[in-house]
Amino acid sequence: MRKTLLLIFLCILQLLLAQIPGGKWDGPLITKYGTFHKGDTLKVGLGSDPNGDFKFIYQPANDLLGTDQVNFPKMYASTRLIVKYFKEWESHKFGLKQFTVVGFPSRNGVVELEAAIEAGEIIVPNFKPKQLNQVPQFSVADELTKLKRLFDDGVLTKDEYESQKKKLLGN
Repeated sequence: MRKTLLLIFLCILQLLLAQIPGGKWDGPLITKYGTFHKGDTLKVGLGSDPNGDFKFIYQPANDLLGTDQVNFPKMYASTRLIVKYFKEWESHKFGLKQFTVVGFPSRNGVVELEAAIEAGEIIVPNFKPKQLNQVPQFSVADELTKLKRLFDDGVLTKDEYESQKKKLLGN
């Protein structure tokens, strides 16, 4: 009897932990990056948090149990996720949102699909995400102009100006 009650309790606890709020539908979900269906495979890229974890792939907070949102760790990078179904829910904090529900070992997670694609957390063909830590590009001509202005204003000596100019021109 105790084993049965324990089993029932564990099943109920698992169901409570797996609850993702909102209205469920089987799809498709139409986004600006394509149409996604139940059963599709999503290729996971890299997490966009500075520590490598995912911002847009997570297990949502569960108000019933009082648990906080848990973002999925970087160990899920370069894996594949199967779309189980889609959810739509509205909160006072975020308004109306659509989510893709995916299966992880022992639990479900959600993907904010468009945001995850834009951040490079989900990879789709023919889309290059914005790189968060990308080095800004500069023009050699612009840098030479700035350098000349510093020289003309007396900030740089002739030797400093010539030295920096050679570096920019690769001499």
